[in-house]
Amino acid sequence: MRIIKLGTKDNTLKYDFRETCFGLYIKNNKILVTYDKKYNQYSLIGGGIDNNETKHEALKREFLEETGIKIKNIKHFITIDCYWLASGNYPMESLAHFYYIDIDEYLDIKCESSYEFIDINDINLPLPYQKKAVELFIEEIKK
Repeated sequence: MRIIKLGTKDNTLKYDFRETCFGLYIKNNKILVTYDKKYNQYSLIGGGIDNNETKHEALKREFLEETGIKIKNIKHFITIDCYWLASGNYPMESLAHFYYIDIDEYLDIKCESSYEFIDINDINLPLPYQKKAVELFIEEIKK
């Protein structure tokens, strides 16, 4: 498993910890993301791992909840261990797992978010670990 560190831990701070999973799906040089109208921002699709849930189970659940999309062929891309300040002052350690995925089926169900395809070179993500994962993903597909 490929793991990189992002940010520097400040030992004078107490960090909250959250482990997450996100899926990377690209089609015609566009990446599948959710859009949050309230904050006017895009995000990769995924989220936190619940108790007694595997990473793959969490990723499948998050995709279904957020978009109504069932996914398949989940393959690890990278894990990023990130120290950062959420909202500019809330110390967080985010252990974020990123996976290549394929779409299995689009279900017509009510979802938490809207989703869309955005040009991979134009996307601006607010979370540092998501931003880094997309940068690395772009480098990977250009090889």
